[in-house]
Amino acid sequence: MSRKLEPADLYRFEWITNVVITPSGRFCAYNVKKVNPSGDGYSYTVWVKDFDRGTLTAYTHGSFEDKVSAINEKEVLLLSKRGKDKDPQLYVMPLEGGEAQSLLKIKGGAQRGRFSPDGRFVAALVKLKDGEGIEPAEGNAPDSTSKEPLLPYEVKRIHYKQDGIGLWDQTFSEIALIDTQTGEMRWHTTPPYSFNDFAFSPDGSYLIASGKKSLDDRNFFDSLFLIEVSTGKIRSLVDEKLVLYAPHFSPDGEWVAAYGHDMEFYGATQTGLYLIHVPDGLYRKIDLKDFPFSLSAEGMSDMRSHESIPGPLFTPDGSRVLVPFSAKGTVGLAEVDMHGNVEVLVGGDQEIFTYDYSAERGVIVYAATNPSVPNYLMAFSKASRATTPIVRLNEWLNDCSLATTETYFTRSKDGLELQGWVLKPSGNVSKSGKLPVILQVHGGPHAMFSYSFSFEFQLLAAAGYAVVYGNPRGSSGYGQEFVNACCHHYGDGDYCDVMKILDAALAGDSSLDQERIGVTGGSYGGFMTNWIVGHTDRFKAAVTQRSISNWVSFYGVSDIGYFFTEWEHHFTLDKGWADPSYLWQISPLRYAREVKTPLLIMHGEEDLRCPIEQAEQWYVALAMLGKTVSFWRFPKANHDLSRSGPPELRVARYEKMIDWFQQFV
Repeated sequence: MSRKLEPADLYRFEWITNVVITPSGRFCAYNVKKVNPSGDGYSYTVWVKDFDRGTLTAYTHGSFEDKVSAINEKEVLLLSKRGKDKDPQLYVMPLEGGEAQSLLKIKGGAQRGRFSPDGRFVAALVKLKDGEGIEPAEGNAPDSTSKEPLLPYEVKRIHYKQDGIGLWDQTFSEIALIDTQTGEMRWHTTPPYSFNDFAFSPDGSYLIASGKKSLDDRNFFDSLFLIEVSTGKIRSLVDEKLVLYAPHFSPDGEWVAAYGHDMEFYGATQTGLYLIHVPDGLYRKIDLKDFPFSLSAEGMSDMRSHESIPGPLFTPDGSRVLVPFSAKGTVGLAEVDMHGNVEVLVGGDQEIFTYDYSAERGVIVYAATNPSVPNYLMAFSKASRATTPIVRLNEWLNDCSLATTETYFTRSKDGLELQGWVLKPSGNVSKSGKLPVILQVHGGPHAMFSYSFSFEFQLLAAAGYAVVYGNPRGSSGYGQEFVNACCHHYGDGDYCDVMKILDAALAGDSSLDQERIGVTGGSYGGFMTNWIVGHTDRFKAAVTQRSISNWVSFYGVSDIGYFFTEWEHHFTLDKGWADPSYLWQISPLRYAREVKTPLLIMHGEEDLRCPIEQAEQWYVALAMLGKTVSFWRFPKANHDLSRSGPPELRVARYEKMIDWFQQFV
C-alpha cells in the first residue's frame, strides 16, 4: 500500500553527482551522495561502471568525503578529506581495486583536478596567497584543544565575501602541475593570475585555462591562457574581451572551443559557443541557426546543488562539439558543427544536470531527472542512438504516493508565450472536492523551472495541495529577448506573468480551488512573494524564503549586490545614487502597509547572497504595523539551504512551510 511523503523522508534520498568517463569509454565513475548517519551533513560513495564487463561496483563506502574529480584508464582522481585532512586533498584510487593513495597534500587543499592524456601528471586548482609559495598540509588538521586567535579582518576588495564561502581568505586560484609518479610539484602559477577552469591539449604539451591576470572586481570578462606544461610558462590567447569559460582543445590541438558571451545583456546574456584558433588567437562566435536557446543547464531542483558540466567536447574528427541546451523547461544534449547547425541527441521531458563524453567510443553518460524520478544515470550511444540505463536510485519512492504533473501554455498581457505546470496529489483529499493551491515562484530570475523532481512540491502535494509553477519573463529557456525582458522592470511584466500563469491553471482545471491559494518562492522568488503580498490580498498565506525586501540596502550588503543591481536595474552609483528613488520604488519594503496576507519569513543566518538583514527589515516593518508575520532564522545556513544545507534544517524548513499553509490556507 502506498503512503504519503513526509519531510523526514529527505534522510532517505540518494543523489548522483560528479559523473566522469574514461577517454576509451570503458569506465564511468560517479558519486552517490546521501545524508550521513548523524543527520547533520552528507557522505559520498564512489561507484564505477565497467562497460566491458557490465559490472557496477562501489569503490568506497561513505566513510570519507570522497568526491570524484577525474578518471583515466587506470585510476580515479578524488578530492577527499581523510584522516586529519582539514581541506579536500588529491587522492588516486586504482581501477583494479585497492585503497586511495595520497598524491600530494597542500595547505588549503585542492579545488579541481585533471589527468594529463598520458596519466603522468595531474593539474589542479589550488589556493595561494600573493607573495607566498605552496606549503605542505602536514600539521594542518584542526585541533580541538587549540584556540584560533581573534583578529580583525581588513577588507581589501569589493568582492570581499561570497555566499557559501564567507570572507575572502586573500588567496587566488592557481594551477599546480603534479607528477603522479613522484608526487612532486613541477610548477605552479602565481598571483595576481587567478584561474577557474582548464584542460590539457591532446598531446599533453599545453593547458588551456580561463581566468584573469589581475584582480579587478569591476571586470567580469575572462582571458584564455596557454600554459606550457614542461615549464609553466603562460601566454594570453584571448585577452579579456569576452566572458569565456570551460575551454577544450580540438583533437588536432589547432582550435579551442569555449562557452561564453559578450555581456551585451549583462547577467541576462545567453551562453553561446566560441571557437578560437590557437596559433593566432582569432575567435568567432558560432551562429546557431534557428536555435535560440542558451547552451547551458539552467534547470532548478531542491534535489541537488549547482552541478558542474564539462566544456564543449569535440567529436573525434573535430567537426562538431557536444553541448547542453536549455529549452522550454527541458535540458538536453546536442551537437553543433562549425557552421552552427544543431542536432539534438538527447532531449525529451527531462532535465540533464551533469554528463561526460567518450569521443573514442561515442558514448555519453548523463545524470538526469524528471518530475517523478529524482535522478538516474544513463548511457547514450551515438552509433545506435540507443539509451541504456546504468542506475536509478531511490526505489523506495515506488511505495509512495507521488503527485502527477501536467504542463500548459498561456499568453502574457503583451503576447509572450508562458509555460506553466500543475502538480496534483494522486487523490483528492479536500472535503470540498477542490484542491487548495500553492503558487511557486523560482529564483534567479535567469533560471527556469523544468521537468525535474522537486521534493518540496511533492511534500506540498502530499499535504493536499496542488502546486502551480511556471516560467515568467526573465526565465531562461525561451530565447534571449525573453530572458532579458524583466531587466529594469521588476514587479511589472514579471509580476503580471506570474499571476497569468496562476490564472491559466485555475481556468483550465475545475478541481483547483480559486479561493484557497498560497504563494511561496526563494531568492528572486522571495522578492516576488514579498512584492505579491504588497500588491494583492488574493492569497490566504505566503512563505518568503532567502528574499529581498530593500534594493537600496541590497546594493551594499549582498556579495553580488554592487553589480547585480546595476545589471538588473540599470542603476549605477555615478548616475543614480543621489536619487535612489527607483530602487525604493521596486522594493517590497515600501509597500509594507499594504500587506494583508499572513506571511512566514525563513532565512539563513549565513546567507551572503540575500543577507538576513533583508528579512530583518521586512519582519520589523510588518511586526510594527501589526501584520500577521512569523520569522524563522536558520543557523549555519547560506543561500543554498534548500538544496545543500544541513539536512535537519532542510527538514525543519519543509515542516514550517507546510504548517503555515495548513494554518491559513
